[in-house]
Amino acid sequence: MRAHEIRPSKLVIFDIDDTLVHTQTKVHVVQDGRVVKSLNSHDFTHYKLQPGQEFDFGAFRNAREFFENSKPIIPMMNQLKQDIATGNKVVMVTARADFDDRELFLDTFRKYGVDMSKVHVYRAGNMAGKMQTEEKKKIIIRELLNSGRYTKAIMYDDAVPNLDAFLSLHKEYPHTKFYAWHVSLEGEASEHSRSHMEEDWNKVNHHDKTNGLSQKAVNAYRRENPGSKLQTAVTTKPSKLKKGSKAAKRRKSFCARMSGNKGPMKKPNGKPTPKALALRRWNCESIEQMANMIARGEQMIAEMKQQQLAEQGVAEGGGAQQAAIAIAKKASGKYTKDGQRKK
Repeated sequence: MRAHEIRPSKLVIFDIDDTLVHTQTKVHVVQDGRVVKSLNSHDFTHYKLQPGQEFDFGAFRNAREFFENSKPIIPMMNQLKQDIATGNKVVMVTARADFDDRELFLDTFRKYGVDMSKVHVYRAGNMAGKMQTEEKKKIIIRELLNSGRYTKAIMYDDAVPNLDAFLSLHKEYPHTKFYAWHVSLEGEASEHSRSHMEEDWNKVNHHDKTNGLSQKAVNAYRRENPGSKLQTAVTTKPSKLKKGSKAAKRRKSFCARMSGNKGPMKKPNGKPTPKALALRRWNCESIEQMANMIARGEQMIAEMKQQQLAEQGVAEGGGAQQAAIAIAKKASGKYTKDGQRKK
């Protein structure tokens, strides 16, 4: 490596099918020499091979079909180009094996303005053995992590098992922060999880003993996540908030979301739950009061039911006792059928 070259500190991994492009290519499941099932790329990522089955990737190797029929997922294509432009180490890790025409495959991305000279494609489909796709991808990513000193590793994938396998590598690389982004069928990426979720900003918040995010915790989170718009709670009393202001709208939105959030307001020891504390901090008194009223109402209903059951049990027990006395009287021969003593 030349002296002036800077080794990238961030590794960014993109899946291909249903992450960067939508395709109609089928993977066939073969058993005893015949096709028993055909899977699209989405179904394939969730399919578990049964004993005696194996995948046939024949159609997945057709570069012409891929070039002509793949439809780009524009937001993810833009994300790919952005990561390339910022100098990150960008790779694609796909379940596919080698295509029958490498250049035509690469042209699929080139025609959308992706500089493929800066992206290497790793193909889990080339790996021998009957391991699940997530295990194969995990092996590839492990080798990538071994090849450089990355402080951050980011993965975009539509398959949750692949993301979970990726996150499990954090135990082997504790000094690398792992971010897993799930891509929906609509092409929207949302954060699935991160390996260090409880490490920095949450530790700050716990130390501050704040009910909700403290300002220090928000600052720590923003340092970890440049560009984040995370804000702390609106703690100003509603009566002092300007109607229609950003703060008033944020408080109203939070209280509305929390009103549909089910869960107890008190712990078994009688102390308020995090939900109750958050409502209090945001001054959502009406929602907290309503939640408490509902909780008290449910408790009263439960107590009434218990009381009714208890009374019913006593009534039934008393009836049985009277019947037993009547039978005993009749058996003695000293009483009439209606229970009166004979004269």
